[in-house]
Amino acid sequence: MVSLSFIIKSKLAAFCMDFKHMTIPFRTGNRFFYEIRSLAYDFFKMLTGPLVLFQLSL
Repeated sequence: MVSLSFIIKSKLAAFCMDFKHMTIPFRTGNRFFYEIRSLAYDFFKMLTGPLVLFQLSL
């Protein structure tokens, strides 16, 4: 069970990194796009955080 939680954690970490890198093109010096990017990332973390904690507690 420990290995499963580790796999879930590492996969989510990799996905978060990919998500950050995917949004780098929005950094065109335009503050508006940067705000949207950070808001979307925070919202994504807010949604996935409880879900992952729930999966790890099983």
